[in-house]
Amino acid sequence: MLVLTGYFCCVVVEFTALALIGLRILPAGSFSFPELFRFSAVCFIGGLPSLTLMLLVSSQLKNMWVTLGIGIAGFFSMMAMGGGNNTLFYLNPFYLILQPALRRTLITDWVGVAFAVAETVIFTILGVLFSRYCHNES
Repeated sequence: MLVLTGYFCCVVVEFTALALIGLRILPAGSFSFPELFRFSAVCFIGGLPSLTLMLLVSSQLKNMWVTLGIGIAGFFSMMAMGGGNNTLFYLNPFYLILQPALRRTLITDWVGVAFAVAETVIFTILGVLFSRYCHNES
């Protein structure tokens, strides 16, 4: 819950800054709060699968470097798949983070949102199951 709250605060600060920039710098009438809220929600939801996967991995492994290595591998896989439009790329939780930045319009990618929600639920259920049955104790 602490990591989720921290991630939410980061998204709020980021999009508050974008709103201030939009209100102060952009021409009058060109900034839309509903578009900003929708875009921020998609960005928040798109980051949840990678966050839950990293929490799942770090809860099961004692070594911090393995978790860090998985994050770095996820980042490189995200960058390698970044420009592609293949639907199978949505199975990579790190790919979903980059999708809002690669869109040239603010049209919401509902397929990406659905994959993000499904992956978040799956990783959360796996985390609960692993915490019940697989105790990683010294």
